[in-house]
Amino acid sequence: MLPSLQLEPVFLRRLILKCSCCAAGSAVLLAIAPPAHSIAILGDDSLTFLFKDTRFDKSNANNDPSLTLGENPNTGDDSWLEAVIKNTNTTNSVILTLDANLTKASAAFISSVAFNLVDTKNSSISSVCAGTNPESSCVNQDFTYDPDNINMANGIKGLDFRLNFPTKNSPNSDRLDNYDTFSFIITGSGLTFESFNEDIDVDGEGIFAAARLQGYGGSSTIYSAPGPLPILGLAAAFRTSRRLRRRLTSARLASGRPPAHRPA
Repeated sequence: MLPSLQLEPVFLRRLILKCSCCAAGSAVLLAIAPPAHSIAILGDDSLTFLFKDTRFDKSNANNDPSLTLGENPNTGDDSWLEAVIKNTNTTNSVILTLDANLTKASAAFISSVAFNLVDTKNSSISSVCAGTNPESSCVNQDFTYDPDNINMANGIKGLDFRLNFPTKNSPNSDRLDNYDTFSFIITGSGLTFESFNEDIDVDGEGIFAAARLQGYGGSSTIYSAPGPLPILGLAAAFRTSRRLRRRLTSARLASGRPPAHRPA
């Protein structure tokens, strides 16, 4: 028994090392693999949200939005909406571009789109205007800024910032529908495109952005959630891994268990 007891720590260390190498290799593969599902894509100068998932009340069959999905070449055929956020040439402002992908025959439209901010204590939103040039053709856009209190229905709540769009189609108001492309300049303290790279936990799923889909005979909430570390690259994969380690450490401390590694 004594030799076995002496060899056990060595065996465990080898096993842990082997698993660590496998995990590292898997992380590299996931970082370059195509996305398996809805994702938030963080680039060098932009942040993109693809609204590929949906929540709706399944007790009413009319709420299923699958038949509203269009074939807009700008968004692909598997996303109801694409949102791209980039910095402008002005400090504390970003430009948000929305590309809708809804069939005209369904009469579906998007009535609101909501996002999160990474740190609402050091960043905020003070104004939003529709357009790409704030000095000439930019007009005020209706929005709501209420950190942690934006409710997008179907269980998605706790977001920070929402753009509100018309629900009636009239000559004086243009709904976000069909293959529309809308751009907005968002201004606020400490604001960059990376300010929007934050998710909220909804039933164990991280959700970055959500939108209300209506007008097709039912209603639903479409949203963007991350896939398994896709496209983001190794740096973003490391950040995601670090966030996971922090969550595991917090859970361990809350349960009263000691840390996995003790300092020497």
